[in-house]
Amino acid sequence: MILNASWGGVARLWRRDGCEKIVTIRAHESRCTGADFHPTATLAQVEETASGAGSETVSFGTACADGVAHLWSPGGKHLRTLKGHADRLGRMAFHPCGDYVATASFDKTWRLWSVETGEELLCQEGHSRPVYDLSFHPDGGLCATVGLEAHGRVWDLRSGKCITTLVGHVKQCLSVDFSPNGFHIVTGSDDHTARIWDLRRRGCLYTVPAHSSLISSVRYEPKDGGFFATSSYDGTAQLYSSRDFSRINTLRGHEARVMCADVAPGGAELATVSYDRTLKLWRQQRRGKAVKEETQEGPVKMEL
Repeated sequence: MILNASWGGVARLWRRDGCEKIVTIRAHESRCTGADFHPTATLAQVEETASGAGSETVSFGTACADGVAHLWSPGGKHLRTLKGHADRLGRMAFHPCGDYVATASFDKTWRLWSVETGEELLCQEGHSRPVYDLSFHPDGGLCATVGLEAHGRVWDLRSGKCITTLVGHVKQCLSVDFSPNGFHIVTGSDDHTARIWDLRRRGCLYTVPAHSSLISSVRYEPKDGGFFATSSYDGTAQLYSSRDFSRINTLRGHEARVMCADVAPGGAELATVSYDRTLKLWRQQRRGKAVKEETQEGPVKMEL
């Protein structure tokens, strides 16, 4: 499935095969700033709901510029409201175990919530400027956050303490992701670079001059982490090897800034969304080439 959320406050679920729209909800009155699938979400759950079988299982979440996040069932039924931030939200992410969800906010905090009850479990301070994005370690013990202060932080969820600071970018950081190997982190910045950090060395391992404009998102291939994708306001997405950080491919086709990119497990497919109001699905071909498979007009996942 593909989940996208728009500045119009609408969220949609799409079937990857053919980009068929299966669920549309009016998620927020204001613009959506982030969205994420629950770790256990499946297409089968959505299809069962569509056939008339009700479900109270959390399938995905949406975050909004009004400072509130919502959790939704596979069929788009509202289940929980996460309210507590004092300013607009950035992005959100579910914990790998599925019991918790985190939200980043312009109130300079990130918060951890119970998926079952919607209760706030942790309000983490420490950033001096708005927090924009966050990512959980694959085993769930750590959380990496980035924001407009140009560097990131890595937190131990058991103690609530910052265990290392990711200092190196010279402009605001807008995206972060953990590698499946658990010790590498990639960050994307307004300084046009992506940096790879090694938690074992507690420092920057490599700097990739990835784009000619702001980097809006960075994502590792979630299964093996063999490559990572970057998207940018320069209108392209790039694929880079996690082994030697060489560029594998450049994905061109959007007519405006690319707001987000995400990689399907296994890396055979990649989705991008753009300010040109299209969602594009790319499929890998032989020799690492990616071709544009489908284009879907309509609201897209814009995260600012």
